[in-house]
Amino acid sequence: MKIGILGTGMVGQPLGGKFIELGHDVVIGTRDVTTTLSQESPNRYGMPPFSACS
Repeated sequence: MKIGILGTGMVGQPLGGKFIELGHDVVIGTRDVTTTLSQESPNRYGMPPFSACS
């Protein structure tokens, strides 16, 4: 199944990761790709940076 997720925060990351584990094609949208991929430390909720999850 093809799945689109808007947002790379505390909901989008885990949902996207789980869908990928289940074998789905996932596309995740963000407002600012450069900023999202340049983050190197966990966010305020302790989640790893998005670039480490992709």
